[in-house]
Formats: sequence, structure tokens, C-alpha cells
Amino acid sequence: MATVQDLIGAKTDASRYAVKANETVYRAIRLMASTHIGAVLVVEDGKVVGIFTERDYIQRVEVENRVAKETTLRDVMTYKMYTVRTNTSIEHCLALMTRHHIRHLPIVEEGKLMGIISMRDAVAAILE
Repeated sequence: MATVQDLIGAKTDASRYAVKANETVYRAIRLMASTHIGAVLVVEDGKVVGIFTERDYIQRVEVENRVAKETTLRDVMTYKMYTVRTNTSIEHCLALMTRHHIRHLPIVEEGKLMGIISMRDAVAAILE
């Protein structure tokens, strides 16, 4: 049974997926666009405090008529996150994503951000 550890070899630079909570939405969406990812983790004092996704942008910025260059991530991020560990099975990741209607799971080991797994990553691993 494949685990998250099997997937994160190419995703070891977790800082690539993280933005500080006091930064603007605009900074986050620029990062997401330039790296072709659908979510960034939001950090404060070195700890993951939330996640900001394309869905958050649509529902909490555009629909609420906020200005991306003036809105901080702290104001619009999703605070409640489901996380996995490196020994979590890919099947369990897919079950969590399906049950909670999410597409990204932060990988946290002993309080340290290891990376993020997407629905696409998990499906690709199952198909292999």
C-alpha cells in the first residue's frame, strides 16, 4: 500500500507552498499562478495556521467583492484543515478528500510542514 512518503520525494521544499498570514491575497494568487498550484499553506511564526485555495479566492474574495491587493490571507483563509503524516496511506488521503470535499492535504510531521498532497497526486499514485 502506497503512503504519502512515497509521493513527497519531489515535493520536499514545503516553503514553496507557504505564505505568511499577514501577506496579501494578491501575493498568494501570484505564487499559485507562477507555480501552477491550486493552494498555498498559510504560516505564522513557523507553524501552519490555515490553507488558501482557489475556492477560497472565489468564495471569500471575488464573491464578497474584496480587493486582493488589500486583503490579508488571515482574513480569508480556511482555518480548519485536515492534515496527514508521511505514513498515511494514499487510500486514506483520497477518502479524507472525498469525505470533506477538499483537494489538498498538508503533510505535517512532528509539527513540521513537510509539503502538501493534492487530489491529482493521490489519483496518479493509485493509477501507478
